[in-house]
Amino acid sequence: MKIGNTVGAEEYIRCGVPQGSVLGSIVFFFINDIHHCKLFGKITLFADDACLSYEGDNLDQIHVQMNQDIVVPEKWFCSNLLAMNLNKTE
Repeated sequence: MKIGNTVGAEEYIRCGVPQGSVLGSIVFFFINDIHHCKLFGKITLFADDACLSYEGDNLDQIHVQMNQDIVVPEKWFCSNLLAMNLNKTE
């Protein structure tokens, strides 16, 4: 790919959608059913991003819930041939 005078390396993509692709909006519909996962937190979706939110009175309990929840979307992504970008996950 060439943008201006900069040439990027060509790489084979086995699956997924390149960032900024016109296919990105299709991915939203593909991940739209992730909200059916049984989670303690509330999941919010926007384009190809997802956010888990928590509320409660006990920080320790919320921490336990968060640690239990992180495995659920990870399994969902894996079973749907998707991957979480751990570099952008907090």
